[in-house]
Order: sequence, then structure tokens, then C-alpha cells
Amino acid sequence: AVLDGVTGGQPAGADCARLCASWLPRLISHNFQESMQQLPLSVASSVDIPEEAVESTWTHALMSGFSHCDQLAAQQDQTGEGSCGALFCTIVRSGIYIASIGVGMAVIGTLDSDGETFWGDQASIPHNIANEAEADRWGEPMLSEGVPTRLLGGSSAKRVETRLLGLPDVVRLEHGDAHRFVILGSPEVWRFGPRLPLQWVVEAQHAGRNPADEIVIRSQGHDVVALVLVLPGGLGSSDSPLPKHAELMMPTGAAL
Repeated sequence: AVLDGVTGGQPAGADCARLCASWLPRLISHNFQESMQQLPLSVASSVDIPEEAVESTWTHALMSGFSHCDQLAAQQDQTGEGSCGALFCTIVRSGIYIASIGVGMAVIGTLDSDGETFWGDQASIPHNIANEAEADRWGEPMLSEGVPTRLLGGSSAKRVETRLLGLPDVVRLEHGDAHRFVILGSPEVWRFGPRLPLQWVVEAQHAGRNPADEIVIRSQGHDVVALVLVLPGGLGSSDSPLPKHAELMMPTGAAL
């Protein structure tokens, strides 16, 4: 998960990001396992659970996890001023799941067979009025450009402005045969667009450097948060190293 405080550097934003970074993965995992255990017996007892059932279960787990985290952030912050954005990525056999809220962005780069050429796909759209769907949802009066229309926490702002949401967008991308890079980055990572960070990642990977560190170094002192996942091809194939869907159904021993 990548989280960034969106309160202009105020401590409350950093506190919200730290809290959500701690709880969001556990909430999503708990919700996924709970949902899998509620599948019909005819589905849950199969050799491997159908991809459609797993897809809807992961989507629900991500949506619910973000919603619960938003509620937890509101309960923990007495002032109601702390808020943050979040990007969360899950890699399983059924695909790459990206959940996003706020003004950060996820981009997926795919290497061509020559190992040098790459192309990028935007896997999330920042939640601000530059996002056409968010602008239509928000209506008039419009917010200033760059101000998030969705965020975690910020309960005091949400009481005043009911159009502020705490629910993410969730997208699923199918696995491919080519080498891939998943970049989750806070807003400043993308200030010149998605191509440059992708280029930095590919160059760093070829040179044996840490791709996420490369993004931070190339950001020239700007406050950035970045996570880079390097994925081999064939993760969705029958001989994938990822566990089968049924193997993800394990007892939830710890209470949240």
C-alpha cells in the first residue's frame, strides 16, 4: 500500500497515513478470507474456485477494507482534520487488483520482448476535478484543481461536504506473458506524467539499482512516496508460482 497525507504537511495527515498503512492490509485480508468462507459450498469445495467468484470477492474485500479503514481513521482522530490518499495493489492468479483513493496514481509498465521497449497503462485515475467522472459526480461549485474529491479520514471536512467520499475505485488487470512493473506513486511522482517514472524504473532495473529508490532520487527533493513491484510473465498460467485461489482460504486466527 502507498499512502500520503494530503493536509499540506500537517501532522494530522501523516498520522492518518501511518494509521491506514498499519490497518489497511489487515482489514483487506480479513475481509477477503471472511468473504471466501461465505461462498456457496458447491463453489468453495471445488478443486479451484472459479475466477469470477474470486474476482468479485477481491473487489468486495478491497472496497470493504477501505471503508472500514476510513471509519477507523475517523474514530482515532479526535480533531477530524487528518486525511490521506491510498493506493493498494494485490497480485493473485486472477490478476492485478488496484484500489485507489485520493490523488496518487498507479501505472503499469510492460516490457517488449527486446527487453528495452516499454509501454505504460494508467491503472488508476486521481480523484479530483480533472477526472471527468469525478467532476460530473461533484457538480457545482467545483473544487480547485488538484484538491481530492475522495480521501480516507477527514471526518470534519466530510461532515461539511457530503460529496467527499471514502470509497476507492477498484480495477483488475489480467496477467500477461511479458515482464511488468507496477508503480504506485504519490502525486509528486507524476508531476511530469507517467512516462518518465517508467523510464527511470526500467533503467534502474537494467542497472541493478532499486527502482523505487531511483524514483525518489530523480524526484530532486520533492516529497514523494513510491512502491515498485517487478512481476515476471505468466502469473496467470496453470503453472503460475502464485497459490491457487482455494489455497488462499486459510483460518483467520487473529482478531482485528
